[in-house]
Amino acid sequence: MKHRLITTLAAAAISMILMSSESSAQNGVNYSDSKYHSIAVGNLISGINSNNAGLSKSSIYFAGYYRVHEASSALIKILKDNTKDRWIRVYAALALYNMDETGAYTEIQRLANTEGDAKVKNICAAIYAEYLHSLQASAN
Repeated sequence: MKHRLITTLAAAAISMILMSSESSAQNGVNYSDSKYHSIAVGNLISGINSNNAGLSKSSIYFAGYYRVHEASSALIKILKDNTKDRWIRVYAALALYNMDETGAYTEIQRLANTEGDAKVKNICAAIYAEYLHSLQASAN
């Protein structure tokens, strides 16, 4: 019982530290230039490559949301791996689209043309069509 109380207090203390660091991030501290950036990116890529589907999907989502270009090679690798869950491949394609990774569109086009799973194929086709549309719009 005493051990559980100490563990709970330690967790609360860690939460307070994390919340204070989040508030300092909101106050203009730029962590992308800090030594913690490479550690955070490494952890994100580890999450992307995780066998835990939930962790992998969340990490892929945040890589796309925050446009972490360092994770693009891990995301492209997921697109090439047909053994991955279909939604993980879809999330990877969407994250690469959100990051505007032009090098990933050849792999997205390949999935749109050759993928066996209809949902993945249709979503990748839509992503690739949107990419082509944005190219045409920027050319005009």
